[in-house]
Amino acid sequence: MRGCNGYKLVLFICCLFFGVSTMAQKKLANAPKIAPAKLLQDLQTLHKVLEQNHPSMYWYTPKDSMDLHFSRALASVKDSMSVWAFRTVVASYLANIKCGHTSVLFSPKLTKLYAAYKYPQFPLQLKVWKEPSGTGVRVDAGFKQGDVIGGNFDSLLAKLIVTGATRKEAIERAKRALSEFEAEGIATALPFHRAVLNDVAFAPVDELQKFSIYTSWIENEFKNEIPQYKDSSTSNSEEERSSLVLELNGKRIEITMPNGLTSGGVKQKKPPVARHQRTTLGALDSDAVQSPMQGTVVKIAVKNGQAVTEGELLFVIEAMKMEQPISAHKAGVVGELSVEVGASVANGAVLLEIRDPS
Repeated sequence: MRGCNGYKLVLFICCLFFGVSTMAQKKLANAPKIAPAKLLQDLQTLHKVLEQNHPSMYWYTPKDSMDLHFSRALASVKDSMSVWAFRTVVASYLANIKCGHTSVLFSPKLTKLYAAYKYPQFPLQLKVWKEPSGTGVRVDAGFKQGDVIGGNFDSLLAKLIVTGATRKEAIERAKRALSEFEAEGIATALPFHRAVLNDVAFAPVDELQKFSIYTSWIENEFKNEIPQYKDSSTSNSEEERSSLVLELNGKRIEITMPNGLTSGGVKQKKPPVARHQRTTLGALDSDAVQSPMQGTVVKIAVKNGQAVTEGELLFVIEAMKMEQPISAHKAGVVGELSVEVGASVANGAVLLEIRDPS
């Protein structure tokens, strides 16, 4: 996009937490397709076998309802389908039996393909998180290195905002910033952003060449050669396994296990830092109240000289369309209030002090 003082690129650094990666989806989409006549024949055979042999075919769902679901399944087979797509049709039909033990299983080939591209399950930890910096580069992040990310959250980790006097300058700065941005422990959209910025369709070599990106460009023309994500951090390496010697039935047995599962002579791992573990900012032995993140002050609820109680609202800071209230960590009198509404503050910036009443 173009700003008032030049060009601005906003790159969303998202978490990729779906079960199958884009590469797996492409392989499955390009799988051989089966003619509709054969698929309809298989559906008819399945329905007949179920009626003759399934002991609870109509126990939980009446026959007229099951017949309706079967008709819908037949109607959904209008063209050739891959095994993967046909499995979805059959699974939707069988789910209506509601007996609790009837399901469709993957074939061994599909199971192997799915497992090869399945991402680790949440919660996951950001083992490495190094943000870029420099002229025209800003990062609005809601996480930091060591934070644990659960499965029930918005997938947006951060926004990388790059500005330049010209589009070319903004793109070059964005390329540099993306090359410096490091995130390990979880798959992110960083490789995708790097690939797009290096694609001539988005960033033509000749400045006079037409910008050729359009709404469905990714689906139709983007050549996806992004490799499968592999965690290159060392947190799960063999170095973090410890040996333990046991005696069982008079025999000496040596076993190895991850650090943190053993006790006695083995250093325990520290628990991961939880995101926003503390909502009242400022150390308990300090007067300073600090910003928990980079953002914009949208509300100031106090003024210099005002007496506040522990837990009383002081500020509201907004970042990435989310508002973070900041409360007093102790009772006292407000002093050194140094910001105003609309001001941009850095992570850790001192906003005010709460002094003990004299």
